[in-house]
Amino acid sequence: MSAKRASIPVDITPKPIEWQRKQLGTIGGNAAACIMGKGYISKAQLWDRMHALLVEKRDPEPMPINDDMRRGLVLEPYARTLLAKHYDCKVDHHPQTKFVMSEEIPWGHALPDGTMPVARPIELKSPRPGTVAKALLHGLPERWRIQASHTMLFYPDITWMPVALLCPITMNLHVFTVEYDDRFAEELADAEHDFFQSIFKDERPGDEDVKALMPEDTLPAITGEEAVEAARSWNSLKALEMDIKEALEDARAELRMLSGENLAWEVPGILRVYDKPQAGRKSLNKDAVLKAFPVINDDEKFWKKSAGSRPFRSYNLEDK
Repeated sequence: MSAKRASIPVDITPKPIEWQRKQLGTIGGNAAACIMGKGYISKAQLWDRMHALLVEKRDPEPMPINDDMRRGLVLEPYARTLLAKHYDCKVDHHPQTKFVMSEEIPWGHALPDGTMPVARPIELKSPRPGTVAKALLHGLPERWRIQASHTMLFYPDITWMPVALLCPITMNLHVFTVEYDDRFAEELADAEHDFFQSIFKDERPGDEDVKALMPEDTLPAITGEEAVEAARSWNSLKALEMDIKEALEDARAELRMLSGENLAWEVPGILRVYDKPQAGRKSLNKDAVLKAFPVINDDEKFWKKSAGSRPFRSYNLEDK
């Protein structure tokens, strides 16, 4: 018996075209991270999108809707409640139709997830579990620090703001504080200004940081509800697998550092580890043998053919 995948039950109403024009036509927190080389797309790709809208006067492409977005919309109210308990104060929702603008920063906007007393903006995230684990080990990801720094440009009296991560498994809220840094704020504002001006000067950034996400082949389409469910399940599990592998590597490095020179140790009642180096194994140097006895290359009796393989290489099209 197969189990059917159920999408998170949340209705996402597409944003009006005017909202999309305003959101993409000026620089927000996500775009700021892209400009600084830490975003979800490259600086050149962001330039292409904004140039198409502002110079070529084309309508923005529809915003993709994925499980990460659905999860965020479902869990954000709960995260806001936990943040209010954490600071013992009221935390208000900030309408996402209310762009925060500034005459001193005409190229940009801010859209915080909410505000605390003294009009302090907040940012709420509900990332994948692996991302939460990495943040707890190494601190808040740089892209989110840049987003918060960008937001604070529009709140001149604010010297810090919280960025809270809600783990979708434990439902614990992990609160990070981003301090306002005058030097970085100036650097960020200058980079945003120069990037925005480059759009109207037709000065496109280089493509050196742009990586191909997938081969641009024309392939047969597999359609139907079952195909969609299976494909999205695969994408979700692959993303989780990558997060888990990275988080495990980070955790192992952290534990080795904390353990000092010990080759076997434990965290009482939680974890026991044996970390002894293993002696290297002796193996045949095939290149040296073939060089010494070249006749082997031409004699079939020395060779055997391995079984064929069928690599399953996938590219997540919803994260483009």
